[in-house]
Amino acid sequence: MRSFEDLFDYFAELAEEAGMDSVAEELRESCPRYVIDQRAGCIAVVDTHHPRYPSGQGLHRDYPEVVKFWGGRKCKKADGYGFHAWYVTGGAVTAARRLARKLNGRQAGAC
Repeated sequence: MRSFEDLFDYFAELAEEAGMDSVAEELRESCPRYVIDQRAGCIAVVDTHHPRYPSGQGLHRDYPEVVKFWGGRKCKKADGYGFHAWYVTGGAVTAARRLARKLNGRQAGAC
């Protein structure tokens, strides 16, 4: 299975071959290494350069590419079938954004 980084590199190479150097550069820069993955009830900062990314179809704290994971909260009121939905708090979203920005900034500074 190819990673997103591999796909961006592939399309960037096609753009270079077609003489579209600015598009190739834009493609390579448009996919940051650390991204936010938010699902129903959880959010995480994920390393897209990890060799096993993506590990699966879900999002779990024990996946090797997960840098930091925040679990959501269960809604107090159940739906008509007795199920409780999960939601991610605004604080977790803000923390994930800050961490991803910090890690991607650190990566850019190291290049």
